[in-house]
Amino acid sequence: MSAVFQTSNMTNVIRQKIYTNELQGRFSDWLLGMPLFNDRTSEFGDGDEALIDQVGQRTVSDYVENSPIDFSNIDLSRIKLSVTEYLQDGFAITDKAKQDSWKADMLWSKNVEESVLAFERQIETDVLATVNQQVTGDQNIINGQPHRAIATGTDNTLALKDIAKIKLAFDKARVAPENRVLFIDPSQEYALNQLVTITQPTSGDIFNKEFMGIVEEGFGNKLNFVRNIYGFNIMISHNLPVVASETIGVTTVTNAVVNIAMSMAGSDAMPFMGVIRQQPTPEFDRNVMLKRDEWSATARWGFAIQRPESLYGLLTETDITNL
Repeated sequence: MSAVFQTSNMTNVIRQKIYTNELQGRFSDWLLGMPLFNDRTSEFGDGDEALIDQVGQRTVSDYVENSPIDFSNIDLSRIKLSVTEYLQDGFAITDKAKQDSWKADMLWSKNVEESVLAFERQIETDVLATVNQQVTGDQNIINGQPHRAIATGTDNTLALKDIAKIKLAFDKARVAPENRVLFIDPSQEYALNQLVTITQPTSGDIFNKEFMGIVEEGFGNKLNFVRNIYGFNIMISHNLPVVASETIGVTTVTNAVVNIAMSMAGSDAMPFMGVIRQQPTPEFDRNVMLKRDEWSATARWGFAIQRPESLYGLLTETDITNL
């Protein structure tokens, strides 16, 4: 009599779970990978705080013949820059885990990569969060123009009018026209995309080539915008700060993202300054007592506003369901 498989034995010959040799990572962050602040680390010989002197603007006055010169006081202000953040990351793999898992080496190397990315993401997040050192709930008027506002588009989303107002504020503050950048949340690129109406000209002419790229790709292409708008290179960032609620004038926004316009014409023109007291410093240790390999890294830094006139915070609603 020939042998037959019994139903109860099928589980012994059919592998129910297959474990691939690949260790799949997540999508990489859209990190800007560029200096976002004036690095003043070299000025910190020691200590955790530095006072940066800044000279005020001078004006001239009428002179009357044979009268003494009016020696007015020198206008001097000081900006405080402090080391405020002390961050860490660490992980470990035991000897038993290395013996029992063929993926131990992959897990180790992937986590080393992720640790480096985590520090890069955090420093970018902390630099951009410095925008909230502006006076919240206030227009932060400079030269008669606000430098913090709530967007005027549908449901407080980004509108072209808002970018025009930022340009006016920067022009009035005499901010260099070169290398002006506006970092926006992905939801606000969506808001801008809604402003493009796709219509074929009734005359039968070919569709306007200047808009074809926008229609095909949208306004945004990862970190870069397809077009420069009102002199601003617009970039998408996932690391912009979020405020639970803020009221400016008679308008209130909740769960809003703070989009940031800034000058990147040079280190002295940037609105942010910072100190990196300790770069992310990795260390490998062998813990004999716990029989495991350990990875750890620490870093220290701090950031402050150095030029409020070259900074603009634009609050937008992230709820875009009505667009």
